[in-house]
Amino acid sequence: MAIGGEFTSQLIAKAGISSGDCVLDYGCGNGDVCLLLAQTVGPQGRVLGIDQNPESLEMARERAETAGLANIEFRQIDLGDVPNDLGEFDAMIGRRILLYLTEPVQVVRSLMKHLKVDGVFASHEHDTAFDHPANGAMPAHRRAKALVIEMLAAENARDNLGPELPHLLTAAGLKVSGAIASAILQTPNSPYPIGAMLMASKARLAAAKGVSEDDLNLDELIASLEQEQSAEAFYWADTMYGAWGTKR
Repeated sequence: MAIGGEFTSQLIAKAGISSGDCVLDYGCGNGDVCLLLAQTVGPQGRVLGIDQNPESLEMARERAETAGLANIEFRQIDLGDVPNDLGEFDAMIGRRILLYLTEPVQVVRSLMKHLKVDGVFASHEHDTAFDHPANGAMPAHRRAKALVIEMLAAENARDNLGPELPHLLTAAGLKVSGAIASAILQTPNSPYPIGAMLMASKARLAAAKGVSEDDLNLDELIASLEQEQSAEAFYWADTMYGAWGTKR
C-alpha cells in the first residue's frame, strides 16, 4: 500500500525533477516512487532504483515491466556501501528511507558524490510520533500507532525524522531550497489503512515485542479499529515532510 503517493508527486514537482532527467531512487523498495519518476522524466529520461532487498527489487522489476516502462533499471545496493560505478544523476529522491539509517548524513554525502553540481537531492519522511489531541477519542488507533512506534524503536529507526529534514540536508552539505508538509488524515470518506499496515508488518511487530505472531491478537485490535472507523471519527495518522536542496 502506497501511503503518501500524492505528496511524493508534489515533492517531485516542487524539487524540479522533470522530463529528460536521470534520477536515482535510493531505497526504492517495490518501486512505487520509481513508477512515479518514470512517468515524470519520460522516455528521454532514466530512473535507477536501488535497494538491498532482492525480493523487493524483483517485485519492482515485475511492476515496471507490467507498466511497460522501459526507462527504469534496478540494482541491489546497500546504502552503507555505495559503489563507485553508480553513475551520475540530475536528481535523487527517497521515501521513508533516512529514518532507518544510523548515519543518514554520511549516507547522503556518499550519494551526493554521484549527484551533478546543481543537481537536486530530495527526501520524503514522516513524523509518526506526533499525536493530535483529537486522537484521544480513538483508543484502538492509538494502540495501533503505539505498536508501530515500538516496532520502529526496536529497529533503531527514527519515528520523528520528518521535521529535521532541512537541518539534515544542510548538514550533509546541500543548499536547501524548500520544504513542504502535509497531514495524513482519516476522514469518514477516507479511512486510514492502519489495519492492513499492521498485518503487513506482523512479523516485524512480533519480533519487536519478543512474542509470536498469534500472541499479538491483531484480529481483535483490527475489529476495534473498524468500529472506530464506522463511527466516522477523524484521526490524525501522522505528518509527512518533504525537503530538497541542491549540490553546490
